[in-house]
This record gives sequence, structure tokens and C-alpha cells, in this order.
Amino acid sequence: MNRPEPGDWTVDELVRAPNDRRYELIDGCLVPVDHPPIFQFPMLDLGRALEAECPPDLVVLPRIPLRVDARSQPCPDVVVLQPDHLDRSPVPIADAVLVCEVVAPDWHFRDQNAKTGIYARAGVTDYWLVDRSEPAGFTLMVFRPRAKGGGFDMVDSTHDVFSTKRPYPVTIDLPTLTERWRKRWERIRSAGVRC
Repeated sequence: MNRPEPGDWTVDELVRAPNDRRYELIDGCLVPVDHPPIFQFPMLDLGRALEAECPPDLVVLPRIPLRVDARSQPCPDVVVLQPDHLDRSPVPIADAVLVCEVVAPDWHFRDQNAKTGIYARAGVTDYWLVDRSEPAGFTLMVFRPRAKGGGFDMVDSTHDVFSTKRPYPVTIDLPTLTERWRKRWERIRSAGVRC
């Protein structure tokens, strides 16, 4: 079967993507979104923390495909949405009030930079990037749209307890998330699982 070259994929051609993995489409390039199960825990913990204080008119979901344009359909690790179009897939990115990405173990700066550009062009107003690096543990970086020139500016970065009122009042206890991750990691490693 003829498949598009890298950078030439469109949303309509995603049905022709290899079936062995799940993908997001970033500026016409297929990017796998499946990672080993151990690396799903930070995403789930962040989603639970957001869900705990989520108002009833919003929903928190993992890995939902967001429709941006013909060449981009990202699947953020965690997204907070207005529930207007949950009967569609992909969901319009305009429904997203918060987009969160957890830095993957095979993360490449160019990939994250491309996704950040897509979110900025699409009008995302609140974008979080969570990185797990030692010895600090989880670090949350908060990005908001630049006043001029497009793109995002980082407005906060912390590995402590983070509280915000945007997009709704919520507190993320990063030291607790870090400790939970470390305990899971040790339990899994002590069971003889190679990660």
C-alpha cells in the first residue's frame, strides 16, 4: 500500500497508518503515543489530581485526539475539556481549556517544540508540561499565550505544591506525585521487571 512520506500525512490518511500502534499527527508527521505501561503512571496521577477539583461543567480525559487542522491531530496526555463534543472523535481543540503533556522517556525537543507550536496556533490558552527528572522529581511548567508574536511564554515552573485558578481552582502536589512514582518504580524494579 502506498503511504505518505514523513511530513505528508493528513488527518484523512490516518486510517492508513500501521495498526500496531496508536499515533498522533504533528504537522503531517506520524508520532507514536504508546509508551511502556510504567510510564503511564505520571499521566494517570496528573489526571486524577485535576479530576479531584474539576467543576461539573468540565471533564478530564487522557489521550483524546484533538482536531486542529488537516495536518495535525495531537493526543495530549491529559486534557480538560468542555463536554460539548464528546460524541465526536476527534474532539475540536477549541473545546480544550487545559492541555497537559508528560515528557516521555523517548522525548525529543523537536517533537515537543512542534506540538507546542500547534497548541499555540490553535489558540490553547493554558498548556502544562510535566517533566520527571531526578533528583527534583516532577516539575510542572505552565505556559500561556504571548501577548504579541504568537507562541507561548513559560509563566511558572515548580517542583513544589502548585496552586492555580486557571482554568479552575486546583492544587497539584508535585512532591506527593514524585514520591508515589518513586515507590511504584522501586516496587516494579524489585519484582524483577526491566524498565
